[in-house]
Amino acid sequence: MDELAPDHKIPCGDASVPLLAASSMSPDAERSLHDVLDRLGPSVFAGLLDADGVLRYANNAALQSIGSTLEQVLGKRFDTTPWWQGCESSRRKLQEALASASRGEALRFDVRIATSGGHTIAMDFSLLPLYGPDGRVMWLIPSACDVSEREQAQRQLLLTRHAVEQANDALFLVGPDGAFQDANAAACRLLGLDRGQVLRMRVTDIDTQIDEKHWPQRWHQLCESGSLRLESSVRHNDGHEIPVDVSVSLVTSDGETFAYVCLDDLRERRTAQAKSDFLAAMSHEIRTPMNGVIGMIDVLARSRLKAHQLAMVDLIRESAFSLLGIIDDILDFSKIEAGRVEIENEPIVVADVVEKVCTMLSRLAEKQRVELTFFIDPAIPRKLLGDELRLRQVLINLINNAIKFSASTGKAGHVAVRAMLIARESGWVNAEFQVVDNGIGMTQETISRLFAPFAQADVSTTRRFGGTGLGLAITHNLVELMGGSIAVQSGPGKGSTFSLRLPFVLDPNLEKYSAAERAEKEDSGFALLVPMPEPRKAPSREQARREGRLILVAEDNDINQKVIEQQITLLGYAADLTVNGEEALARWQSGDYALLLTDLHMPVMDGYQLTAAIRAAESPERHIPIIALTANALKGESERCRAAGMDDFMCRPTPLAELQAMLESWLPKVSNQKAVQADLMAGEQAQTNFDTRQDITVPVDINVLRKLVGNDAKVVISFLRQFRASAAKITSEIGDARADGDFRKAAIGAHNLKASARSVGALKLAEHCEDIEQAGAVSAAEDLAKAWGCFQSEMELVDAYLAGIFAASDEQQA
Repeated sequence: MDELAPDHKIPCGDASVPLLAASSMSPDAERSLHDVLDRLGPSVFAGLLDADGVLRYANNAALQSIGSTLEQVLGKRFDTTPWWQGCESSRRKLQEALASASRGEALRFDVRIATSGGHTIAMDFSLLPLYGPDGRVMWLIPSACDVSEREQAQRQLLLTRHAVEQANDALFLVGPDGAFQDANAAACRLLGLDRGQVLRMRVTDIDTQIDEKHWPQRWHQLCESGSLRLESSVRHNDGHEIPVDVSVSLVTSDGETFAYVCLDDLRERRTAQAKSDFLAAMSHEIRTPMNGVIGMIDVLARSRLKAHQLAMVDLIRESAFSLLGIIDDILDFSKIEAGRVEIENEPIVVADVVEKVCTMLSRLAEKQRVELTFFIDPAIPRKLLGDELRLRQVLINLINNAIKFSASTGKAGHVAVRAMLIARESGWVNAEFQVVDNGIGMTQETISRLFAPFAQADVSTTRRFGGTGLGLAITHNLVELMGGSIAVQSGPGKGSTFSLRLPFVLDPNLEKYSAAERAEKEDSGFALLVPMPEPRKAPSREQARREGRLILVAEDNDINQKVIEQQITLLGYAADLTVNGEEALARWQSGDYALLLTDLHMPVMDGYQLTAAIRAAESPERHIPIIALTANALKGESERCRAAGMDDFMCRPTPLAELQAMLESWLPKVSNQKAVQADLMAGEQAQTNFDTRQDITVPVDINVLRKLVGNDAKVVISFLRQFRASAAKITSEIGDARADGDFRKAAIGAHNLKASARSVGALKLAEHCEDIEQAGAVSAAEDLAKAWGCFQSEMELVDAYLAGIFAASDEQQA
């Protein structure tokens, strides 16, 4: 047996492991070598190759890393084994190394090798040749040590270095003698020096408040406290002094202690504070006399004045408020520039804010002969957290501009304000506010500089419409401070649309607006896009609860919510609306309801799960009738509902008469029901503003909606307007989902729109929605594409038809 000599070592990171080499390899010597390789540890992979690079042995650590046995890899060329799969660059390095090692060259380099988990790990790899008695290479010893932690540390060091270099604050590393060991780019800029110059200096060369004599004392204080915070000043290269806030903390590396110093330039902060103090004084000094002027104008207007004198007082008052508005703009913009505007996060009711702003500006619109309308998406939760003051300020500015620029076109001006729910996630919602006008419009060049301070379309705009050009700059800044975005679409003579998107935090004690709360709007001289009549002989919620006829509704679709709310109100009942089964279950547990109307398909908890939960929890004496509401008219649905524990079943669209019969069969009779029935019969006989002879070929059969909500023309128009807005939004969502390949989202959108379409009489559109829903449910791309094309064609017909109805209605009202 040949003797082995310890003349080689296997590198492993920064260490090495002795390896016995042989001029030839007997079986006993080979077994001894295998034992040595297996004892290298779990993080060292090693093996034995012949001179041609064929694997003759691999230790246990290497085999375990790929989940293989020795028999599975034995006899293969080393570069074809699983360790190199998926690591092409490392494989090429290995192939070159095998050729070099076979010629007697020892190599060491970094590689990445594959593991059984499908991952790659960083390794310090070595390839050592072993020689035979003839001086030729007989064996190759591959070894690899896991250096993933080292690589991660190097990467973290690189990231830290990058972060330090990109920091806005000046950062220094200082030794015990006060010499700078390192400095970032901001530090060099602060001092007006390059890095080489800084690293040849000491703290005492730049700090105006300490000299070399006192530096040891300062270092001793730092070592005792561990950190220091003070204000000082440093010398710039040109000689001027810069006030700085100094933060110092100790760091230790390899037994050495250093000071980590951060300098914050105080010049901007002091300038901002001075500007803020000046603005506060300006605001007080200007507003005090202005309030006196405006207050005395009001007193003067109430005195005995002649007609021409009153006209002069009105002119003075209008000029005073115009001046006050300009002053407010300048002060607001200056506050924003100084960074003194803080955004609040307080409870806010978006619907109330929009309505109050429109109510406030309605007199201005009426005076300018501009029709001002607004629509509030009922899906927007009632209780949110946001900044009501800033939202109101932004809306006032946008609507005020829209009125101003719509009043000067020579045609009837119109401004529409819309608040729509865009997204709702856990803990927050995203709402879009649109202000649409039919005013003079703008060119793309004007739009490009619209949000710049003091910018207006041109000089003639200032002369013609007045203003400072600060309003939109303020609006843009406030929107960004609130975490939102603002965009504009316009064209010369085509009007403008300003779209504002803002995030709001959901109030932890969230309660949804009921449709009735959203709909009970007073006529303030402008049109509401979602008007509702006063409930006819409907009881209050508390009265209905006392009489044992309060209804609970579980429905997630906005249009269906409004329909069922209107129907219940017309029939003389009161109801609480919830948006899913979970919310309805919580209401049932804490309330006293006589009847539950529930949709079957809802997010979070559907109608079947809701019924099961109630039936499991209720006592025999507290049994609540549960009636299913669904757009699914398939055979067997009614039986499935009853098997789930529901008491009855109604298919949508539900005519008013059928709903009345259903409620009367499950709720106690009340004295005012006959009066309600008489009102309904009278309404059916009344003349409406629509042609009652509907052609069966029209895209929307309005009689379907009339049977649901009654013959009141304003109510019908209201529902149709909301359907059109909601349909446009859902259509866009379905299109986006289809483009993204999100079949489930497309199916959900189609399902929601299907129910709304059936309710308003867009029956053909509902059929196409069902086709999209079915195709999306099974991820049938070809069927979905076909259904989408048919849907788009029908949607265009429906939209055009509704536009004609609205135009005719507007003409009749005019």
